Amino acid sequence: MLGIFWNDIYNGDAMIREELNELYWLNKEVEDLQNRLQELEETCGVGSAKIDNEIHGSGGKSDPVERLTIKKIQLKNRIYETMLLILEEKEKIEKFIETIPDSKLRTIVRLRNIDLMTWEEIGNIMELDRKTVSKKYNDFIKDLRKVMKEKNVR
Repeated sequence: MLGIFWNDIYNGDAMIREELNELYWLNKEVEDLQNRLQELEETCGVGSAKIDNEIHGSGGKSDPVERLTIKKIQLKNRIYETMLLILEEKEKIEKFIETIPDSKLRTIVRLRNIDLMTWEEIGNIMELDRKTVSKKYNDFIKDLRKVMKEKNVR
């Protein structure tokens, strides 16, 4: 499936499924951090029982509003840093996708790993059954692993 052209352009920087899925998990991490930030912002509401616990149960000398503000800033920084990682990861994946000779396969890999679509969504866009696009993708990964093994990569 990868063909002679792939072997000619293959440079040892090929990605496998786990690396392609990293973008998905980074997005999940941002989602989790955003949920935690939202929860913290809701905690900061006036007369909140959670703030009362912070004030009376902390045992520390620092201002509870200051501590909550610091936590919010830390979460926002982590979200920002993870978003930068997402941009870097997208760039790496796009470069990899550009090396795939088959345009239909490039589209499937892009929709799955950049746009994070389900097999059903990809199938609808490409007017193919979800099982067909899933099989094409999985066959591609299997062939990629075979090429990597032949070239003693990883």
